[in-house]
Amino acid sequence: CDLLGATARAPRWAFAYKFPARRERTTVTDVVVQVGRTGRLTPVALLEPVEVGGVTVSRASLHNPEEIAAMNVNVGDEVKVERAGDVIPYVAEVVEKGSEGHYEFPDHCPVCDSAVEFDGPMAYCTGGLACVAQLRRAVEYYASDDGLDIEGLGGERVDQLVDAGLVGESLADLYRIEKDDLIDLEGWGETSAGNLLAELEASKHPRLGEFLSAIGIPKVGPATAADLARAFGDIDAIRTATREELETIDGIGPRVADQIVEFFESEQNERVIDDLLDTVGPLETPSETETGDELAGLTVVFTGSLSGYTRSDAQELVESHGANATSSVSGNTDYLVAGESPGQTKLDAAEDEDVTVLDGREAFEAFLEERGVQHSD
Repeated sequence: CDLLGATARAPRWAFAYKFPARRERTTVTDVVVQVGRTGRLTPVALLEPVEVGGVTVSRASLHNPEEIAAMNVNVGDEVKVERAGDVIPYVAEVVEKGSEGHYEFPDHCPVCDSAVEFDGPMAYCTGGLACVAQLRRAVEYYASDDGLDIEGLGGERVDQLVDAGLVGESLADLYRIEKDDLIDLEGWGETSAGNLLAELEASKHPRLGEFLSAIGIPKVGPATAADLARAFGDIDAIRTATREELETIDGIGPRVADQIVEFFESEQNERVIDDLLDTVGPLETPSETETGDELAGLTVVFTGSLSGYTRSDAQELVESHGANATSSVSGNTDYLVAGESPGQTKLDAAEDEDVTVLDGREAFEAFLEERGVQHSD
């Protein structure tokens, strides 16, 4: 077990055995192509609704262009559908043809009309963040728990900001939004606008690892991003790292190294990152700080702007003394540190879960002093 190790999500030494999936027959009524955060195009079959394992299914993945051709599937065909892992519906096979040939995959993005390029069986839009679909998902991921944890920027609100033109070309557009811009939008008021702007302000000096995770490098989640930050210690060193240098980091193999290099070689990505760094820098880089175990076993969540600390500073401080700093409140959370303009969702969750709230800088520092943790004045 120790030799095989584990990823951030699962042990490499474990096997999962599952019962065979249930399959049901239905008809393909249409095919649509979705554009993901990384530009990957995913074909989806629209189906006559059918119950599969107790769930009504009306959409199912067609995987990729090669699978479409291999199955010879098209609109009008009768197909068998199953749910992978009893969760994700997909078309398993064609059982009766009701069409001629297979669905012809588009050679241009259905959203921005940019050319489509292929990487093995996978198809990608070449529009980058100029493609509205990619921009929407990139902003949503940037603000997510795996990104900079900007509360109040879920999918619906991101779509609203993009549709209104407040976020148009770059992630850095988020930091150019003004209060009056938000208040003019449906569903926004003084309080909600102020809370979002406070969250954005609190995210302006992220740790290097958080930033790397937030910008959406393919195959680089929070754990790999933290490993990169510790190994290189500087954003410029990571941006210019070779495949060979990247592969010296435990857990980064040839495929991940290639993705990282290709991401930073993209001119579009380079412009976005430069624009962001002009706005959110300087990044908090890993440092040799005093460490201890005074807070071992505790889980701490931060919300709002904490006077005298960037959020990354506060998280690093408690983590360096043994605590676990997470992005969302749960039954395992011990303390919620609430700064100025805290997120109402986290406050409500703290009340529901009976979590102790430390209100403001003084309460936070009193908490540290009670446990013998040194902090800067």
